[in-house]
Amino acid sequence: FPAKEWSGPAWYYTSKSSKEGFPEDFQLMDFHPLDLGDTSSTEWDSDDFAKILKTKYKTNKALKKCYIGLLHSHHNMGAFFSGTDSDTLEEMAPKEGFYPSLVVSTKADKEFAFAFSYLDQYGKTTICKDDVKLDVPKASDEWKAIAKKIKDDAKSTVMTTYKPRNGY
Repeated sequence: FPAKEWSGPAWYYTSKSSKEGFPEDFQLMDFHPLDLGDTSSTEWDSDDFAKILKTKYKTNKALKKCYIGLLHSHHNMGAFFSGTDSDTLEEMAPKEGFYPSLVVSTKADKEFAFAFSYLDQYGKTTICKDDVKLDVPKASDEWKAIAKKIKDDAKSTVMTTYKPRNGY
């Protein structure tokens, strides 16, 4: 979707950690796009996520060993963490473990941005941003079917907005 943002949950595995348990790498193991948004936003809620979680764990038991985070696009704007993205990292920072997030884009030389968040021992959110080295796999038939579904669902969703008159 080169002109629209999309998003969904992603499962990340850490195969290498320091002796203190701090991750030294994350591997994207799976993701499930849930929403095809518009040119500047995408969102989904816990109900959408709950509908796919049981099936994901049933079809791939290895995902139970992964951290659940986010994967979303910035289509052709370049991958970076916007204010909204940073707010999400802060809001989702867990007391135990980590909340990883990957932003992808179709813009050359700005295809990926990665960060993860966590709460430290004092309850303060820490966000770590890092360079990404990612091998991009070819889209599977499953992903293509999911992409078609969110595209079809987006076409059937109509939102009406109202602009107030006279500034109120």
